[in-house]
Amino acid sequence: TLRPEEWGTRNFYTAAEAVASLRPLWLAKRGPDGEVQVYIDEVHVGAIEMLRSVRITSVAYMKHLDGIQAAARYGLNHDQGAILITTRGAGR
Repeated sequence: TLRPEEWGTRNFYTAAEAVASLRPLWLAKRGPDGEVQVYIDEVHVGAIEMLRSVRITSVAYMKHLDGIQAAARYGLNHDQGAILITTRGAGR
């Protein structure tokens, strides 16, 4: 889990910057096929490039699921895992 306390004093603009700096292994490919999938408030929004469109100020916290956990929860095409973002509005 990645919480605001960890990125609070750093000058990140997007979720992508925070994850790349603080949790780079979340972005690492584990095998030849697929991409890490991204969910915002439990809605699938695409692959990791979507992290660039999420302003860090709107994030309550982020969580990573490995491929086994993500496939069990969301089904096929999640072999590389998933990043779950809960926004401040949904995190209440």
